[in-house]
Amino acid sequence: MSSLAPKQLTGWLILLIIVIGPLQFGGAGRTLSTVPDSFRPYLAEYPSLSAAIIVFQLLIGGSIAVWAYTAWVLYRRKPGTLRTAQTSLLIGAALRVMGGFSIALLGWPPADTTRTMIQQELPATVMATAMIAVWYLYLARSERVRDIYAA
Repeated sequence: MSSLAPKQLTGWLILLIIVIGPLQFGGAGRTLSTVPDSFRPYLAEYPSLSAAIIVFQLLIGGSIAVWAYTAWVLYRRKPGTLRTAQTSLLIGAALRVMGGFSIALLGWPPADTTRTMIQQELPATVMATAMIAVWYLYLARSERVRDIYAA
């Protein structure tokens, strides 16, 4: 039984693997550890905030896991796995966006605080959505990428 060596990764694929692997793991992991402490003073006044923080942690933690899986799939370069990588990239992005709004929408802070939190999250969401759209289009349209993951 012969084993073919995987095809070479492109520079852009390497960058994507680093961004959605170790870089996002570090940044999102730091966020997961600091968010509960930043809302601790408000927990007595807003009891639902505790559940919203848990939902936030689950969504962001899920996105970390899904994007780490995406990076692993891309790194392995197994034939026929491009669709899996594309799908998991989008799922990770959706989890990240939902996590970003979860505290504001589920924590039941006052309306003006909710509005402010959402307004602060919108620019980051737009930037992240644009970044994911660019990476997704790269994975979907690049001839070299299709060649690497061809079945």
